[in-house]
Amino acid sequence: MTYGDEIRRKAIHLGSAIFPLIYWLTDQRTMFWILVPLVAFALIVETARQFSPSVQQVVHRLLGSILRIEEKRLFTGATYVVISCLIMIAFFPKGIAIATLLFMSISDALASLVGQRVPSARFLGKSVAGSSAFFLSAAAIAAWQLPHALIVGLCGAVAATLAEAASLRWGAMKIDDNLAIPVAGGSVMLLLQAYGV
Repeated sequence: MTYGDEIRRKAIHLGSAIFPLIYWLTDQRTMFWILVPLVAFALIVETARQFSPSVQQVVHRLLGSILRIEEKRLFTGATYVVISCLIMIAFFPKGIAIATLLFMSISDALASLVGQRVPSARFLGKSVAGSSAFFLSAAAIAAWQLPHALIVGLCGAVAATLAEAASLRWGAMKIDDNLAIPVAGGSVMLLLQAYGV
């Protein structure tokens, strides 16, 4: 994938920030009305393209240049985005859900674009420059969304940064960043809040 393709991919990725921003302005019920049909549609398309060469061909024609290798045979990142949005909004407090979904859309995009352009040492297999861009943007998002629980927010930003850098796995399968980032960051924040931090 060329850097131009990466820019196009991350421009779409940044667009996923619309979901936490809509949630910021509305409520959980509204988001369910938006996300449940989107998740259902995404799963239908993903299933269809596994069994129908013609559907697979259409998906590749539309997105081929910006798909990663594993996305050509498994779920695309877009499907993981809407699934993550639904999980975070269903099971996590509003502030945590919004913050971590913005980590997923904004911080992850910055990490990729900066990491590929700025030469630096490696950290858990990823660029230090990219991970730094991720953490700084995530810390700013946490400070905005959780100003009265700043330590909790910063710990969540650290957890999300590590999840992005480490490329977490479940057995032999790599866990998609769009799922790992919000769930890791949100789980740490929820745990800290439960212990009164």
